[in-house]
Order: sequence, then structure tokens, then C-alpha cells
Amino acid sequence: MGLFWRLLLAHFIGDFAAQSEWFFKVRSKYLARFYHGLVVGVWSFILCLPYFGGQSSLRLLFVLIALTLAHIAIDLTKIRLTSKLGYDSFYFFIADQSFHIATVYAAYKIANLQGFTDDDIRVIVVLTWIVFVLWGIPVFLHFLRGAVQRAKIPPYEYYKEPHHGFALWERGALFLAVALKGRWFYLFPFAIIPRIFILLNSKSEKIPIWDWISALVLALLYNLTTGGK
Repeated sequence: MGLFWRLLLAHFIGDFAAQSEWFFKVRSKYLARFYHGLVVGVWSFILCLPYFGGQSSLRLLFVLIALTLAHIAIDLTKIRLTSKLGYDSFYFFIADQSFHIATVYAAYKIANLQGFTDDDIRVIVVLTWIVFVLWGIPVFLHFLRGAVQRAKIPPYEYYKEPHHGFALWERGALFLAVALKGRWFYLFPFAIIPRIFILLNSKSEKIPIWDWISALVLALLYNLTTGGK
């Protein structure tokens, strides 16, 4: 499963961590999605470098190219659909991510790399979870709030999280403290210190309880699926 996790990490980096407002300012949104797809493709290639060098290298290269093109095609399909309907939604977000993850799994199966021991698999798995916790949670919650409030989210809209730097630190510290335990647990009290200062200086500021709950839930899921290793 090493290749699957590397490709999933590349997808999460491209779709969440490397997603910036710049892509949404490009004059052609279709061209912007092409650039975005290339980012995912480059990260896929970089993360899969340890798998190159054997007899399956050429097949893996073709698989990565096909996966990149599939990513672009899925994004363009979503853009056309949401633009035609005039809104985006939580359900489109889930469908989009489901298709992306399905193509990642298909790429992993088609590559069919057997007999390769991925010595860095634990690090890759942890990084995959962390990337989603840090950058994926706010996007997920943004669309989920839209569904709960029955609000129509404008299509192709860049979501900018309030106090992004502080929020990253909070989610990361909470996740690492619960998921990896050990010395990481000492991060737990420091996770909320920056937020306390924000709350003290702004009466309108709210505690990001759902951010924290999401990070803790994912930490528990990490422990359940990996045994906390």
C-alpha cells in the first residue's frame, strides 16, 4: 500500500496544502485547473521517486501521467457542472474527492508494484493524515456548514480560513498530541494559547470548536486504523 499512500499524499498536498488564491485569479479557470493538475502530478512524481529504477519504472511513469490527466478531467467536470448550476455544495465536494481517491486507488492497482518494501511508509502515512488535518479540515467544514445552512456556495470560490496560521497550529498540535502521544502530548496545552489571546482581544471571536473536534476525531481514527504507530 506504500504507493497508494504516496499518491494520496500528493493528492492532498495538491488539493489542499498547495491550493492558493493565485489559482483562482488566473483569467481562465480551466487553465488554472490545468496548472493545479500539474502541481498534483509533480508531487506524485517526487513522492514516487523511490519506486523508480526497476523494471516497472516505465509503467509507473505512464500511470502517473494518466492519474494527472484524470485529476484535471475530474476538476474540469466539476467546474462545468457547478458553473452551469450556479452553485457549489458539500455533495459536489464529497463526490469530487471520492472520484479523486478512487483514481488514486486505481492507479495503485494498475501500477501493480510488487516485491518493493517501502521503508518510509509510516512517515508517509502520518504526513498524509497531517496534511488533511491542517489544510483539508477547514475546506471540509466550509462545505459542511453550507449543507447544514442550506446555503448555495458560489462556484469556483476560494475559501480563506480566518486566522489561518493559528488554526493550523491548533489542529496540528491537537492531532499530534492525541494520535502520536508520547512527547507530542506536551503540545496539547500550547495548542490553545494563541487562541486565548485572540479571544481576549476580540469580543466577536468564536472558539473554533468544530475545528478542534474534527482534529481530535481524526486523531482517534488514526489510532484505530494504525494502532497508534
